[in-house]
Amino acid sequence: MVNNMKKKKGLSIFQDSLWWLSVKANHWTSFKLIITFYLLLI
Repeated sequence: MVNNMKKKKGLSIFQDSLWWLSVKANHWTSFKLIITFYLLLI
């Protein structure tokens, strides 16, 4: 657990946010949000 915490930076935090959204929102909504974020990053 400690090693994982040390490795968490930028993208990891961003991915954790997406994971949190997928848990709180329904699967279809979170799926669209993730696709939107990835398209914006490209």
